[in-house]
Amino acid sequence: MGRRYEWPDPKDRSPNQPHILLEREAVLDLYQKDTGDDAKNLTEKVRDWFEDNAKRRDWDDVTWADQTAVLKKVWR
Repeated sequence: MGRRYEWPDPKDRSPNQPHILLEREAVLDLYQKDTGDDAKNLTEKVRDWFEDNAKRRDWDDVTWADQTAVLKKVWR
């Protein structure tokens, strides 16, 4: 079994470093742990699930750069 990933905490970010990158492997691992679905690709379903869960965990924005999720915390 591969490495098990944990959700990053947006409180660990700062105004100078508001982003964190999660590679494809990490996104799929988080998805599989939560849903039990053995997804192998970053489908629209997986991306939608990831974005919804990231927002529930107080991340302000999720963008995709190819196979990488970019999570962003915004300070107002």
